[in-house]
Amino acid sequence: LIPAFEELADDALQASKTYCNQMVIIRKNCDDCEKQPTIAEKLTHQRKGIKALLLDQRGVVSGVGNWVADEILYRSGIHPDQTFLTTTEANRLFQEMNYVL
Repeated sequence: LIPAFEELADDALQASKTYCNQMVIIRKNCDDCEKQPTIAEKLTHQRKGIKALLLDQRGVVSGVGNWVADEILYRSGIHPDQTFLTTTEANRLFQEMNYVL
């Protein structure tokens, strides 16, 4: 794998499909749960604006460009500069990400 690609986050389409298929993540009997937060947990309680998090290809997900981020946030009813997301908002965001992508 090309070294620059190793630094990228998970693909947005694949991540949103996986997340939407599971909808409720049961984290029982997980040895690495403390070390590896879910994608929704990566989006909640952040200081950075949600749009900036979506555009950061090494952060939460990769493959989201400017217009895609705008469309996802519009459909989710989330302001681009919002820094605090609830779990419900994060779930809605991933449902819309799956729809848009």
